[in-house]
Amino acid sequence: MELAYIEAYNRLSRAVSESLGKERVDEIDSYIDIESRYADIATNAPIRLSKAYNLDYKIVSSSIIENLRSYGLEAEFKNGFVNVVINADKIVESLYKILKDPKSLLLDIFNNKRIVVEFPSANPVHPLHLGHLRNFILGDFIYRLYKYLGADPVRLDYIDDLGLQAAQALYGYINLKLDDKAKFDHALGKLYVEVNRSEELKKASEELLVKIERADPSIKPKLDEMVNRCVEAHYQTEELYGVYHDLKVKESDIVEADLLDKALDLLKSRGIADLEKEGRYANCLVVDLAEISEEFKGMKENKKVLVRSNGTATYVAKDIAFHMWKLGLFKDPFRYKIVKRQPDNTDLYEVSGNGIERDFISDTAINIIDYRQSYPQMVLKAIIERFDSTKRIRHIAYGIVNLEETKLSGRKGTWIGNTADDLFYIMKEKIDQSFKINDDHKLNRLANAAIRFEFLRFTNDKDISFSWSRALDINNASGPYALYTYARANKLVVDSGIDTSKIEISKELLDSNELRIAKLIVKSQLYLIKAERSLDPSILVNHISKLLVEFNSFYERYPILKEDNEQKRLNRLALTKSFAETLRILLNILGIEVLDII
Repeated sequence: MELAYIEAYNRLSRAVSESLGKERVDEIDSYIDIESRYADIATNAPIRLSKAYNLDYKIVSSSIIENLRSYGLEAEFKNGFVNVVINADKIVESLYKILKDPKSLLLDIFNNKRIVVEFPSANPVHPLHLGHLRNFILGDFIYRLYKYLGADPVRLDYIDDLGLQAAQALYGYINLKLDDKAKFDHALGKLYVEVNRSEELKKASEELLVKIERADPSIKPKLDEMVNRCVEAHYQTEELYGVYHDLKVKESDIVEADLLDKALDLLKSRGIADLEKEGRYANCLVVDLAEISEEFKGMKENKKVLVRSNGTATYVAKDIAFHMWKLGLFKDPFRYKIVKRQPDNTDLYEVSGNGIERDFISDTAINIIDYRQSYPQMVLKAIIERFDSTKRIRHIAYGIVNLEETKLSGRKGTWIGNTADDLFYIMKEKIDQSFKINDDHKLNRLANAAIRFEFLRFTNDKDISFSWSRALDINNASGPYALYTYARANKLVVDSGIDTSKIEISKELLDSNELRIAKLIVKSQLYLIKAERSLDPSILVNHISKLLVEFNSFYERYPILKEDNEQKRLNRLALTKSFAETLRILLNILGIEVLDII
């Protein structure tokens, strides 16, 4: 259901298209300003595009305004912008819809489209540190956003149980003393660090690597045991934050199902990959990137090896096979079984030879991987899109998380004391000390809110230099502040004893301040759409912060339950209820569950 801001935004977009010619404008959204100080929505398309297309900007702006008026919107051209003001009647009408059914904020725009969101795909050799925390919080946000917008998202965890890191951890697991009293991933991580600090132990672990790559039956059961225990410990960490998965797939599953060979055969049959006969890459299976995509032309290194001269496949080759499976580019060979029922009432599946058929194939694959992996992701997309041109892979590149003193490293052990587990429990303790909340359920929700709000406030591409003091500041524009504000608004509605869904709002008794908060509430729907287009949670966090400031200012400025004028009192209760329901939905999309009472 389109509310006032979405309706105005779409009509302005259409008016620009019709005035300039749709074939002339590729990205109309980039010419629309939803943060204008002078209007509800504005566009500078007449100025920015008229020169490019040799048009008179006055004629273009007049055409846009005329189109908007035919849609029932008032607009004027001023200071280089077509400024659109949404009629108060439309705002109140939208507020009614939210009041009667808060789900009116949501748009079923994806028609049950299957979207596979891959996260955190951490190596099962140490605990999840603060970098992994950013990954799985971001992945969970994207999953929730698509769920609310009518898609059928799947949370996929791809587990790298092969390779050198697995061999080094396995060597420690077999030959060194494990701390049985510690959480398994923490204990295993310390063994992994110990192996990496010794050249002798690292060399010894290389023998295990050969056995792992060959699926040696003498070592595979122990490897599976270690990997499964570590992954289960990871999931215990994620559960603290309310994060779960629908499917876990191991790299060894891909290899054992011969998907790598199938993928390479397909690439060779299409002429995308060829065996080099001489030179630097003699006897290697190689993709000439410059031949498959313009973006690689002119680069110093534009060839990618998929299979080395010794017959071993590179990580990129395995990733191609994995994505061909994800996108259904060949028949799914897997069967699946349910591992467990999770606290969010969903089932976790894994690949199993004696399982059942199940459809996990995606229409779109979203990969949450930090920006240091942008080049391999660019290579992957180029190769897949040469085979399948539908452009169904999206890489969400996020900034790394560093400590103020050092960089996080699994091998060096700088994660010790800086894991997702550590942060959660320290946050709980800090909140308990500050507010004396003798309720573990509430403390868990407040801790999760504080951490998520802090991590998600940054744009995806921004590095986070993690500061304990900033993350533990729970007084301003924070997750706990949002939960306290929700509880305050909820209490007002409950104490009123009024069925707010039956309130008739009087537009005439809404003053400019009340209309401003009403507009912010209704505008939330537009921010959901903007957040989906960029998959950037900071868009929602910033909007929530504005809503919190506006509501608390409204709460301090006006009497609500004590207002003598009955219609004004009902108006303000309607605003309070609409605000509370909107905040609840927005916070839930961020992965933050509200508390009715704190």
